[in-house]
Amino acid sequence: MPQYVLNLLGGFDLTDPNGNTIAIRSKKGRCLLAYLALNQGQAVGRDTLAALLWGDRGDTQARRSLSQELYRLRGLFPEEAQESFILEAESVALEMNLFDVDAVRLESGESGAAALYTGDLLDGLSAGSEGFDEWLRDERERLRERAITALSADPGNAPESANRLLALDPANEEAHRALMRLHAEAGRRDLALKQYDKCRAHLAEELGIEPDGETRALLEEIKVAATPASKPATETAETPEPASPTEKAAERRQVTVIALGLVLESTGRGALDPEDRREVMRICRDVAAAFLERGESQIAKTLGDNLLAYFGYPEAREDDAERAVRAGLAAVAAV
Repeated sequence: MPQYVLNLLGGFDLTDPNGNTIAIRSKKGRCLLAYLALNQGQAVGRDTLAALLWGDRGDTQARRSLSQELYRLRGLFPEEAQESFILEAESVALEMNLFDVDAVRLESGESGAAALYTGDLLDGLSAGSEGFDEWLRDERERLRERAITALSADPGNAPESANRLLALDPANEEAHRALMRLHAEAGRRDLALKQYDKCRAHLAEELGIEPDGETRALLEEIKVAATPASKPATETAETPEPASPTEKAAERRQVTVIALGLVLESTGRGALDPEDRREVMRICRDVAAAFLERGESQIAKTLGDNLLAYFGYPEAREDDAERAVRAGLAAVAAV
């Protein structure tokens, strides 16, 4: 059966296999179809759906409202497609692959997934139900974080997606860092530095804080990095003199590397809201980095919520490995 296309990122748009729009006037009808489409192939209890969308009503009335909405939704599709609506006495499900859903493709990590993020999940839509709206807030944050991951993994479409993220959340440091890296890799260090200035201005205006340690570290990395692609085309690079055998030998050294990953539960009842979560992770990263630096390490790279530190660079010591272990354990204990 040809697939229906359901775009949920940036709003709600449903089209049939011929590209014709299918209008669903009821807000709760759109919310119900979106929830079921995001869980295609999975049976969802009628009580769960009724409580999610009609939790302000009694159980009997809520289940009746659910049945009526399901009947209306099913009637919008031809008979062949209606068979893919599996309506049981206690559960509801959609057959797998009835809908091609952009949010599902984003989560799959397919090539070009970053370009799919055109806005928040069901942007501008609210069911007017506490249960559904709470679920929607959590899903929006989760998919926003997934878009950032897709952004890093798909640099070809990254600039457009990062700018979309920043349009929704100007203080999103991960998106700012992604653009800084892309500009730097393209040899446009000037644009990377300007992006940092934008990041700093948004954070100061919206949250009253400075960029976190990871963003500042990236700024310093960009400042000192060689950027030959940004040199004028007419400039002739000087050919360095060959290094002496002694210098070549000195470049090889043994270092101890420690990687520290920070994990904070992002979903569930105990989850923090996005702003608080970013602040907690920033504090944790800074605390962990401080303990690593106290052990006289060199913070080499920060990627998301991970830290990479070198012990024995630029100066090697006999107890580098021991200091690395002690610093790592101290950082874990502190966090």
